[in-house]
Amino acid sequence: MNLVRIIEFAKCFSNESRLQLIQLLAERELCVCELESLTGLNQANISQHLRLLYSSGLVEKRRDGQLIYYKLSWNIFEKCLGELKLLVSPSSISNEMRIKLDSLLKDENVTECKCQKR
Repeated sequence: MNLVRIIEFAKCFSNESRLQLIQLLAERELCVCELESLTGLNQANISQHLRLLYSSGLVEKRRDGQLIYYKLSWNIFEKCLGELKLLVSPSSISNEMRIKLDSLLKDENVTECKCQKR
């Protein structure tokens, strides 16, 4: 699992405009002028977002004459989503942290907590 790749993947969804572009590109292949029309964003803004999405591998591009068409890379999306699920699964916690967590839960000296008792 590549943590840098997961972080880049997460960045793609950390901006409302990028999320909107991802949603549109998940539906179909579109060029920048179509994305401008659909989103109301300007070409420079869209291009900047697409650059990040493309560099992360989440978006593929195809040139047709002078136009470049973009679409969501479903293979990369599903692979990164799977890696993200593994990263946050209960089995992903390190042995050292698991020992600390188990110790904390068994510690009788921890009688009051700011959160509700479990």
